[in-house]
Amino acid sequence: MKTIKFFSVLSLVLILAGTTAVYSGTKPTIKYVVIIHLDKNVDLCNTYLVQVMDENGNPVVHPQVYIPGTNKYIFNETPSTRVKVRIASLISLNGKAPACGIDLNTPKEMKVKLFHPGQTYGFDLYPVVVKEEILIQDGTETGINP
Repeated sequence: MKTIKFFSVLSLVLILAGTTAVYSGTKPTIKYVVIIHLDKNVDLCNTYLVQVMDENGNPVVHPQVYIPGTNKYIFNETPSTRVKVRIASLISLNGKAPACGIDLNTPKEMKVKLFHPGQTYGFDLYPVVVKEEILIQDGTETGINP
């Protein structure tokens, strides 16, 4: 008789714990860690965004503004469907800044796999500094910006 009571109470506790977990409102997230590998001494005059996108180029989480000297950006996605493709990128918010002459060319990193909630996935981006020619207002070139 004691065994039956024990298992009855145990079953009730497990049912309540499962119900609480389902209705608690917290869903497990997929965590993305994007590392930007860029020299801290690069002077940038554009604003850049670090973002994680789906296979169609749509952001799946809010992009974060790149801050020179900060190399790690963490994103959390609460998926509504199965996640198979994610792309990390660093993009210019303003386009090219003609007065600056320095831009970043950053290849995107794409991962194709089944992403599981509760797991962390890393991306590494390697921006390349591109020095652009600067044009003055009359259209003549001033040369390459050092």
